[in-house]
Amino acid sequence: MGYLLEEDMSGSYLVSVIVPAYNAEGYIGHMLECILNQTYGNIQVIVVNDGSSDKTGELCEEYCRRDSRIEYYFQNNQGVSAARNYGIRHIKGKKVFFFDADDSCEKDLIEKCVSYADAQNVESVLYGYADKQGKTICNEHVFKLHGNFRGGGRNNFRGSPVISWAFL
Repeated sequence: MGYLLEEDMSGSYLVSVIVPAYNAEGYIGHMLECILNQTYGNIQVIVVNDGSSDKTGELCEEYCRRDSRIEYYFQNNQGVSAARNYGIRHIKGKKVFFFDADDSCEKDLIEKCVSYADAQNVESVLYGYADKQGKTICNEHVFKLHGNFRGGGRNNFRGSPVISWAFL
């Protein structure tokens, strides 16, 4: 399965997903499975190995062989922000998601966020997250929307409609 640069046959546009990874052999596979099994399939997955000394690279290369939507890059250890920035230089999608190598997500997360952004004509979507141990939610982080700024005045984001300013 591959990705298209603009739109697939269903009309969905390409979404890029960046996953920085450092010594993540114990959990990178689970994260990649979560991304690859998304209900929104027109995705480009960019994994940036930030100088891992474990088998993270080997696992990522195996996923690349299995699914052409995954791109794998290696850099010497520079930290998670540098790894994300490295990934940003390779995005081809209209929207971008950032996940950590130890994250997991619901299988319809990307589809719901893209659908919401399109329906609301916004560039950015904030969503909550929860820490889980097994099936138990231990620490839920829910964002409450404080404002919906659509340009003009002090909050002019170059005329682009955005959703911004969420507080816990």
